[in-house]
Amino acid sequence: HHIIGKTGRMLQGEKTNPLAIRAFEQALRSGKPCHVCLDNYRRSGEHYLCEVSVRPITNAQGQVEAFLAFE
Repeated sequence: HHIIGKTGRMLQGEKTNPLAIRAFEQALRSGKPCHVCLDNYRRSGEHYLCEVSVRPITNAQGQVEAFLAFE
């Protein structure tokens, strides 16, 4: 329940690459698929490498309605 209403930014820290975050955000805004590896942090502060693959889900008109992410 500690993450309800929060974004993935709460997992970022000093080793998180801002260029990877920017590429990820740009792909989401443009409705394109994206695959990134991020340095994230657990609630305890422990560092871990997170590989994320995101794909847009479109309607019959080709408009993005949602995204599906695999971590």
